[in-house]
Amino acid sequence: MKHARRDIDKEVEEVKTRVVEIKKIKEKVDLMEAQKISEAPFVLWNGPMGIYEEGYRAGTDALAVALIKGGARAIVGGGDTLAALRSIQDSTLKQGSSRPDLDEIEKSGRIFFSMGGGAMLKYLAEGTLPGLEALTRR
Repeated sequence: MKHARRDIDKEVEEVKTRVVEIKKIKEKVDLMEAQKISEAPFVLWNGPMGIYEEGYRAGTDALAVALIKGGARAIVGGGDTLAALRSIQDSTLKQGSSRPDLDEIEKSGRIFFSMGGGAMLKYLAEGTLPGLEALTRR
């Protein structure tokens, strides 16, 4: 039996410590985080803000726009994150927006995009990866 979908709004403090499926982060949080990102000197972002494929993309969109418009240097990781950013770029270009191209942003060196989100985090935490270790042993 498939359960009916229901949306529940909760403040961050109200979320209990347990495993739950979070599909969307409340709009108020999106705006707070977007403000922080627009003012930050550096951003590390791995993974979309909830499920972005099913109409829950407001959080990911808000953060992406803040990052792209802001001046922060950043590392953005994960295939899903990059797919969400590409989708945002494509939809804004269709609407006639002059939003900067993600490829141009990456070429400028301000933002580095990595397809490997989990591997990126592991490398940042541990300073190496098994593949890199194998290459350095040769």
